[in-house]
Formats: sequence, structure tokens, C-alpha cells
Amino acid sequence: MDDGGEGIIHQEMPKGDVEGRMHGFQLWANLPSALKMTPPRYQEVKAAEIPQITDDDATHVRVICGTSGEREGR
Repeated sequence: MDDGGEGIIHQEMPKGDVEGRMHGFQLWANLPSALKMTPPRYQEVKAAEIPQITDDDATHVRVICGTSGEREGR
């Protein structure tokens, strides 16, 4: 599977624990065509670093990228 960023081939399949919970995940961004050949990079983001908001209906949202309401992601 080619995910852009200078032709990275990604084959890792994360596995959860026995209860199906994940302790991490990977987010791959689809870059604009002008940036498709950008050298790949890895950036770790800890849960505590991800801004969280609570919507009017008490839904909790973690903003990883972009914006939600007035909160901007990392």
C-alpha cells in the first residue's frame, strides 16, 4: 500500500489487547499533490498533548488535527 510521502510502503497491522482495546494508532495524512514527494517523518504525540473539548451534549472530542469549535489540534 503506497501512502505517499516518497513512496512509503506500510504493512504494519496494530493489534489490541484481549478486550479489543488499542493503546496507540497511526494517522497517515493525505498530502496535497505538490507535497507528495516530501520526505517521510514520524511524530509521536502523547494523549495528554492532544487538546480535548466537550461538546454541548457532553461528547468528548480529542482534536488531532484541524479545528473543532475554538480548539486547534497539534
